[in-house]
This record gives sequence, structure tokens and C-alpha cells, in this order.
Amino acid sequence: MKRLHIHVAVKDLADSMRFYSTLFAAEPSVVKPDYAKWELEDPRVNFAISTHRAKAGVDHLGIQVESAEELQTVASRLRNAGRFVVQQNGATCCYARGDKEWAKDSQGVIWETFLTTSASVVFGEDAIPAQLNLARTAACSAPAIAVFDPPLCCSTGVCGPSVDPALARFAADLDWLRQQGVRVERHNLAQEPRSFANPTVKKAIEKGGNGCLPLVLAGETIVSSGIYPDRDALARAAGVESTTPKTIFSEAVAELVAIGAAVAANCEPCFKFHFDRARKLGVSREDMEQAVATAQAVKETPARAILALADRLLSARKVSQARATEAACCGSAEKASAASEATSSATPAPCCGGQSERAGESEIDATAKGSGCCGGEPSAVIEAVKPAGKCC
Repeated sequence: MKRLHIHVAVKDLADSMRFYSTLFAAEPSVVKPDYAKWELEDPRVNFAISTHRAKAGVDHLGIQVESAEELQTVASRLRNAGRFVVQQNGATCCYARGDKEWAKDSQGVIWETFLTTSASVVFGEDAIPAQLNLARTAACSAPAIAVFDPPLCCSTGVCGPSVDPALARFAADLDWLRQQGVRVERHNLAQEPRSFANPTVKKAIEKGGNGCLPLVLAGETIVSSGIYPDRDALARAAGVESTTPKTIFSEAVAELVAIGAAVAANCEPCFKFHFDRARKLGVSREDMEQAVATAQAVKETPARAILALADRLLSARKVSQARATEAACCGSAEKASAASEATSSATPAPCCGGQSERAGESEIDATAKGSGCCGGEPSAVIEAVKPAGKCC
């Protein structure tokens, strides 16, 4: 059977314990220096107080369940209600361990559904997730974001013959703001002309005409005019923290890139140097192995492609030769001659506008015998590029 949960933040634990013990006509079932809890049957409620919040008052509400099946049932209801849900498995909170699902209602009130699996000797740090704490702060203090669109058939950007990426991105950013607890309003001039009687909007249109649309307001402050702002601008206007990463590039990432480049370039000194740098930066062996594997895969791609081409062309030539042999064996001399001519005509033209293959081979042989690379002696060239020692 499920039980309602109420958690109240208090400043004076002892005084609050006296008050609630009198109200409930029962002593708390759990008492800690910073926490107390009553598990009542009439009313059936899990009522807790703690001193871990700066602001006194109702901290969050919840539904305590007695099985994993009940936990999934209640969590599904939260999702079906269109709420953003944060899952915590094996969380330690309020001197207990268990699995939790957190969400907030449209007013920014935090709810949890939880299944307690064991007691804990510490209060725990897995209380309300940071995402929902941020959302609650935003809901209480941030100004509403209001968007005034030019005449549109659809504000999502996905209707019509093609997708408008700017509108689709902006719609996703507004959904993200709502998940942070920010009130978002959106008005379309074609469908809600009366909404544009807002004094700030009216003044902007009088000054710049419909060219000022889309117009985005935070309260009565203009955030942007004539363009759809990005997520970072919306977050700043709403007073919430943007989750958009500035960059993922770091010294460690740079060394992983350099390791990959060293593999691609067959540069042994480069690899040793950047391997040592990466190790000193704390890059794991697994990450370096992944960088090497990725570089090797990229490096081998052209080789695989040319081998596939060679296999395809050689297979085609084998088939042509087989047909020529069959014609000579089982047909007339004319057929054999025709098959032979077909085989000859299938021979690709010389590469880069050169002469025939045999002529090209003769030139190569002559060049190899006459001089080395760049005009040097062949033996000198071979010695110059010969590896200093045995590889691997």
C-alpha cells in the first residue's frame, strides 16, 4: 500500500519535533541530530523534517511505495502527465537507501516516488536532483518568457514542404526552458492578434513594423527582436543555467587527437611524445587505445577501398578469360578470336594519359635501372630509406 510523503525544512529541529509530536499524538520513528520522521497510519503518511535547507517550509512531497512494480507504476504516471522525470537508483537520502523517481508539477512543486531498500547511517547527498532544484528556483523567481511570432501556420517549424531548422531548434529550446520550470508563452500574430496589444509589443511594432517579429520578452524586457535567440540567451533572460557546453576540447582531448594523428602518419617519435603527455594528464589507457583504434580504422579505409576495387577488376578479368577459353575449346576459331579481342578491349586505358601497360612497365624498368629517386643511384636511395632496425 502506498503512503503519502511530506518533507518540511525547519530551522529548529527540537522545537519542531515537539510541535509535530503533539499534533500527531505520536513520537517520531526516526530521530537524528538533523532529521526526524513519523510513519503514521492515521493519516497514512511519511512525514519528515530536517535542517538541511536554507529556507524553511515544505521542501517536497512524495509517494512512498512498497515494491518495484509500484515504483514503476507511479513513475509512469508522472511521465504520462508530461513531466520531466529524474531517476535515481541506489540513492542515499534522509538516512535511507532506495530507488527514486523525481518530477515537478506545473507550479514548480517537487514530487518524488520512492522505494526504501535499507537504512543508512548518514543523511546522504542524493536529495532533490540539481535539475529539479534549479527548476524550482526558476519557477519562483524567473520572469516568464513570452514569444510573439510573425504570422505562421505552425510554430514548430516541421510543417509544410520542408523543415525550418531555426524554428525547430527554437521550439526545442522553449521546451527545455519549460523543463527548467520557466513559464513560457507563445503567441502567433495570425492566430492571436489580441495578444499583440501588449504595450511593449505594440510600441515595438509601431517603431519597427512587423520586421521586429519575432519578439521575445522576459517580463517586460526585450530579449531579442527580429531573430530567434539561442538557448544561452534564453537561459540568461530567464535566470537559469544553460546546459549547453561551451567546448569539449581540452588538453587531454588534444593529446588523444595527436595520438591518432601520429598513428595515421606512422610517426613513432610523435606517438611516444604524445603518449607520455597524455599519461601525465591522466588520460586512461582505455581512451588511448580507443584513439589508436579509431585512427587505424580511418587510416585503413583507403586501403580497403583500393583492395575492393582491385578484387572487383581482377574478378572481372578472370571471367573474361574464362569465356575466351570456353570459346576456344567448344566453338569456332572466329568466336575464340572475338572473345580474345573483347578481352583486349576490356583492358583499362593507361593511367594518367600514359602509354600501354607494357610500355609503362618498360619505362619503369628502364628508370629503375638508370637512376634512383630524384636522380640518385638506386642503391643509395634504397639504403637511404632502409629502416634503421627491425620494426616490431
